[in-house]
Amino acid sequence: MELAFIIAVVTLGIALPSAFAYPGGAPIQACSGMLPYHGQSSAQRTPPPFSVTTSSNTYNGRSKITVSLNAPCGNFFKGFMLQARRAEFDQDQNEALGSFNAPSGSRIVTCGSSQAVTHTERTQKSSVSFEWTAPAQSSGHVVFMATFVEHFSVYWVKVNSTIVFDSRPAVGSNSSVYPSPLACSTTKQPLMKTTTKMVQNITSTTLLWQTTTMGTSVMPDSACGVSKGCFSDCRAGKCSFLVSWDYQFQSNDILFEIQAKISGGGNRWMAIGFSNDKEMGNDSVVECVSYQGQINVYSSYNHPYYKYNTRLNNMYLGVTKVGGSFIDGIFKCSFRREIDSPEPEFFDLFDERFLLLATGKTQQFSDDKMKHDDPPFYTETKFNAFGNENMPPPVIASSGKANTVGVLPLLLSAFMCTVGKFFL
Repeated sequence: MELAFIIAVVTLGIALPSAFAYPGGAPIQACSGMLPYHGQSSAQRTPPPFSVTTSSNTYNGRSKITVSLNAPCGNFFKGFMLQARRAEFDQDQNEALGSFNAPSGSRIVTCGSSQAVTHTERTQKSSVSFEWTAPAQSSGHVVFMATFVEHFSVYWVKVNSTIVFDSRPAVGSNSSVYPSPLACSTTKQPLMKTTTKMVQNITSTTLLWQTTTMGTSVMPDSACGVSKGCFSDCRAGKCSFLVSWDYQFQSNDILFEIQAKISGGGNRWMAIGFSNDKEMGNDSVVECVSYQGQINVYSSYNHPYYKYNTRLNNMYLGVTKVGGSFIDGIFKCSFRREIDSPEPEFFDLFDERFLLLATGKTQQFSDDKMKHDDPPFYTETKFNAFGNENMPPPVIASSGKANTVGVLPLLLSAFMCTVGKFFL
């Protein structure tokens, strides 16, 4: 059955000055965007000091579930918007699901055939709860997501709950669907108070929570070698990773999709690099990061000689239409990557290059990357981003030099760098 997920979104102040920074709460325009436009401020990038919890980890048709928005450790929020949406990577994640009650201090916002709930007063809140009623027919797995606003220019967008499973499919016994309590820290994360407006063509990232350490396999894509190019290790109908690219004629960007089987759960990253050789250094990188349930995509660069990776000054450069999920041990991420940019560390794709793939864990208290789990995978030959070639699967290199593609076990120590900054 197809997965879905419910989004509880808390948002203040969206398209208009009278949006939900004011006592009336979120307007109907907030249903699809879920981003507040408070002047030229931007959403916080630090870990949110809030959580979204549910009274149950399963549901069926017309189930009633209590959803709570929490601000522990002495924190507070003033406004919110809560919404339920489909979550699956390849589903319409703008489709809201179910309905809510509206206790005192809140009101219903009609979003198509479904509902959201928002505040009606700007008092400081440490916790609010709502009853969500599922659609009459089970609609697949769902997640509640929220955007919290402390003040006009201080807000966190799309803080989500763990997945609530449709009771029809079997739920793995190892599923970790209840969120861990937020640890109270005596050191407050610095707030981002920027007056620089974010690049206009960046779309909202899709946010999902990693739910289990169990995982099946990435499935082969029948379009590989036909209508899109692919790089994978697929054998006998099973893959541990698959990277695909799809160029549409006269487009100025290319759609990339990355899928990887990730063991161990937790906050993770995966990334692809565009390189002129099969060794780390002087590589243009796009990284997908799943941190505390939020998936973001960043542009970064592997510096030559020192094997050190840093995000670009404009970390969202050239990346739009971001989507992703981390469900049942399968990490999926999609984005459109511009073909060219004047930024020298953002390589153009007119020239053929080697394609690299790596995965790893994030830092404990941020979405900065730690060292990759294993040495990266490399394509055996340079790939054409405008073609639909199905690249040969990687092979294990037989020496410390990348004479063939693949996992480079003898290069492992060469990829290490300082203070948790590593390749991809």
